[in-house]
Amino acid sequence: GYFASPSPPPLPPSPPPPSPPPPSPRLPPPPSLPSLPVPLTSSPSAPVGASPSPSPPSLTPQSYLVKIAIFTDNYPEETSWQLLSTDIGEIIAAANEGSFIDRATLYETSVAVSQGEFELTIYDSATDGLCCAFGTGYWEISVGGLQIGAGASFGGTDTLSFSLPLQPSPPPSP
Repeated sequence: GYFASPSPPPLPPSPPPPSPPPPSPRLPPPPSLPSLPVPLTSSPSAPVGASPSPSPPSLTPQSYLVKIAIFTDNYPEETSWQLLSTDIGEIIAAANEGSFIDRATLYETSVAVSQGEFELTIYDSATDGLCCAFGTGYWEISVGGLQIGAGASFGGTDTLSFSLPLQPSPPPSP
């Protein structure tokens, strides 16, 4: 006799793979908010934490804006300077050798200082000054927009001593 092997029971049909969810409608990008000004950039000149109302001058030591300008010669990297407060024997501002990179370029630094005795020294490491064999450079210093010293042709150093306030203030009237 011939016996047919029983056929395996038919498998239940496999469920169709889940269809991906319909794509959600694309939302328009949210409108960009106007950027709020950062408080520091709104008044770059005011020091951080400065009170808006000016303090009475009798309580605050007067401060002066000292501006040091260097117009470089052909070897700007040889030039440096330092501003010394001779009252306290401390350098309060300086530009080291290598600070100046570009030739025949004006570099300005402003420093707020209180009254006292100061000494500005300009250095040239090649001892040929800022003028005139290797370019026509110079230095100058001003206080509150008034030039109080300048130089160009010097050897290794040029020094200026000055006091602030520049002129003795008149005695207070009774």
